[in-house]
Amino acid sequence: MLCLCIACNNSPHWEQASETATSQSTTANKRIRNSIELHTGSIIVSEAYLVYGDDGTLLPADNAITMGRPVQLKLTIARGWKEDHGKVALGAEEKIITSDGQLIFATGDMFLNTPVINVHDAHAITLTATVTANDRLTKHLVVVFRIWDKKGSGVINGSYPLWMK
Repeated sequence: MLCLCIACNNSPHWEQASETATSQSTTANKRIRNSIELHTGSIIVSEAYLVYGDDGTLLPADNAITMGRPVQLKLTIARGWKEDHGKVALGAEEKIITSDGQLIFATGDMFLNTPVINVHDAHAITLTATVTANDRLTKHLVVVFRIWDKKGSGVINGSYPLWMK
C-alpha cells in the first residue's frame, strides 16, 4: 500500500488514478538532488530534493528508505506559472511503479478540490509518498509525478527512484 499527498503552504489534498507525459528540461542553478529527473515546459525549477516527512532530514544520495516513513519531494519554482490576480490554477498527480513497470499506486488530480492557490504558495511545492507495505517484494520503486498549470502551458514532469532498506 502507498500513501500520496501534495501540499502547497502545508494544505494537503488527497485523490486517486492517472498518467504522465514529458517535454524539455529547464532548471535554474541545477540544484537538483537525489537522482530526480525533471522535464519542464516554461517552468523554471530552481531546487528539487527529497526529505523524510516526519523529521525533515535529507534522504541519503542513494534514496534508500525505511518502509512507513513519509518521503517528501520538495520543489522550488523560480517562475513560469500563469498568474491571474495573484492566483494560479495547478494540477498535480503521482504514480508509483516497480522497476519493471508495474503500477502500484496512482493519484488523480490532487488539486481537483482546490481550483486556485496563492501565487506565492505555488513557488514551493511538496509531494509526499509513504510506502506502507510492499506486496510485490520489490527493492526498487520509481515515483513519477506531474504538476501542471491549468491556465497556462507550464508543466513539470519528473521521477525519482526509491530503494527499500
